[in-house]
Parts: sequence; structure tokens; C-alpha cells
Amino acid sequence: MSVPAVLLVMAGGFAGAVCRYWIGQIAARFSFSFPVGTLFVNVLGAFLLGYFLASDLPEPLMLLLGGGYLGALTTYSTLYLELIRLYQDKQRKLALAYMLATYLLGIAAAAVGLWLGAR
Repeated sequence: MSVPAVLLVMAGGFAGAVCRYWIGQIAARFSFSFPVGTLFVNVLGAFLLGYFLASDLPEPLMLLLGGGYLGALTTYSTLYLELIRLYQDKQRKLALAYMLATYLLGIAAAAVGLWLGAR
């Protein structure tokens, strides 16, 4: 990876991390027992990546948006931590609903993004 490519990924990653933080702060204002913020960024990220891939963006833009921005915006490590915490808090049905919602909505969002991006 060339130096400019690394800088594109870094810039996109910075913006994606800041957006994820803001979305987490907004979601935290509402006392949801369901991890809405993480679900939102993961489903949005799946949709946008599908859209960007199907739109056939130039490589520099894919590095900035796909590798950098969406790589930092989405967070499966937080998803797994939240799943474990829900399970430990004896909220097993909520944990299962969260896991299924994340994966099913993520797959659907990616498919819709691919479809829209190809149009």
C-alpha cells in the first residue's frame, strides 16, 4: 500500500471513528436496554459498503470510504462484547434478538446497497 493510500485510509478511519462516537453518544441519551447505536452503525455500514462496491468507485475513494470510514464506523468487536454482557445479565432473549437483528438486517442492507449501487 502506498503512502497516499495509507493517508486515505487514515483520514476515512478518523471520520468513521468520530461518527461512531457521536452515534454512540446520541444512542446513550435514550435509556435503551437494546444496543441501538451499534446495531445502527453495523447495518448502515453494510448498506453503504454494498452500495459503494456496486457503484464501482475509483480505488482512492474506496480506500477512503470503504477501508477507512466504514472500517472505523462499524464495530463487530463491540457487538460481541454487548452480546456477552446481555447474556451475563440474563437477558438471553434480548441477546438472541440483537444477534439475529444485526446479521439479518446487515445482510439485507448489504443486498439493498448492492442493488441500488448497480442501478
